[in-house]
Amino acid sequence: MELRQLRSFIKAAELLHFTRAADLLNISQPALSNQIAQLEEELKTDLFARVGRQVKLTESGKIFLECARKFVFELETSIQNIDSITQLLRGELSIAAN
Repeated sequence: MELRQLRSFIKAAELLHFTRAADLLNISQPALSNQIAQLEEELKTDLFARVGRQVKLTESGKIFLECARKFVFELETSIQNIDSITQLLRGELSIAAN
């Protein structure tokens, strides 16, 4: 499971439209569909119910969406915290003088 797959899944789940999601992610629609298919294979469940050109989240998809959003948020927060430390934007400074 990769972060880009999670982000792609989240966008597709929010829009319920693979083509629009792919456009916003700057990838092709077949690439997005492939990422979703890989996630579904890894999770061993369908995340979307496909009816013609329309999609909707399955119950598994709804559960996974909530978890994926939390995970991506926590990861992005962690990256921001690390960046702020490495760029000396935040942290502690102790100065002692005699």
